[in-house]
Amino acid sequence: MLFVCPHGVGTSSLIQAQLQHLLPRDLKIQIISQANLAQQDLTAVILIISTVKLPVQAVPVAQSKGVQIIGLTNVSYSQAVASRHASGKRLFEIADLVLDNHGSIGDAACQLQGAPQKVGPTSTVIGAAILNNIVVEACQRLVQRSDGDAPVFYSTNLDGGDAQNQHLMQEYQGMIHYRF
Repeated sequence: MLFVCPHGVGTSSLIQAQLQHLLPRDLKIQIISQANLAQQDLTAVILIISTVKLPVQAVPVAQSKGVQIIGLTNVSYSQAVASRHASGKRLFEIADLVLDNHGSIGDAACQLQGAPQKVGPTSTVIGAAILNNIVVEACQRLVQRSDGDAPVFYSTNLDGGDAQNQHLMQEYQGMIHYRF
């Protein structure tokens, strides 16, 4: 996993530490600066997280190394503004698969009385819903392939959820590297 930030220090180190507690122990999280992305070997990278406007800059580098690009973006908003990248391209134009959040132009939903701009971006909640839907679909396919007995974690807020998850952890301990 690659975490790209403006300079490769500061907040990204804090986020890296938090992610490392949630992800498999053997998953390496490397922090690099935005300027060093072009020199980075992306062949083994499974995910790029960025705090800077990076997707269009990262796509050609990643694609040249055989990495498949999935862009989560607002296509109508992107079409309404000029690209800020030297190529003139926008993420939806170069990604291998585009997931459109169908947000409004400006990514804001609420007009403030007396203010010219809207506030209240919708991309965060819609993006989370899209990604959660992908998880739901993946679990549904897993259930169908396993005749209903799929190893899917339960909510820890359900009675017995912790015990069920502990059972799954024991049964699949050789495949799961998460820490609780």
